[in-house]
Amino acid sequence: MRIWFGLVCGLAVLCAAPAAIASPEAKEDAESSQSPYLALDPIPVPIIRDGAGRGMLIVEVGIDAGSLDERKETERLMPRLTDLYIQVLNLYASRDLALNHSPDAEIIRTRLQQATDQILGAKKGIVLFRQLLVRRRA
Repeated sequence: MRIWFGLVCGLAVLCAAPAAIASPEAKEDAESSQSPYLALDPIPVPIIRDGAGRGMLIVEVGIDAGSLDERKETERLMPRLTDLYIQVLNLYASRDLALNHSPDAEIIRTRLQQATDQILGAKKGIVLFRQLLVRRRA
């Protein structure tokens, strides 16, 4: 009897959980589609010196598109933009990042802004940092 009661309660919780979880996500999606700000997933880039991995540069950025129409255009061009961001960050990590120093956020922001302007057009999107992290191997 207790086993059946446990199974019924467990099934009730599992059936109710997706509905409870879906509501906040639906609200968040509706709110985020009304904002011109577009958050990108973190971009991890390996730091390689002398053929060996020395760490990882992880950059999280967002783009302020300015308007909802420009946000839609930015979303459409996001694969090209992400690809160019990865290229820019790989070049920075391999050539300009000193292993003993923190990454230069201003240089990274400037280069990512230039890449954004190249793909979207001048002044159609502003790059905003969310996080800049370096993990180094000993």
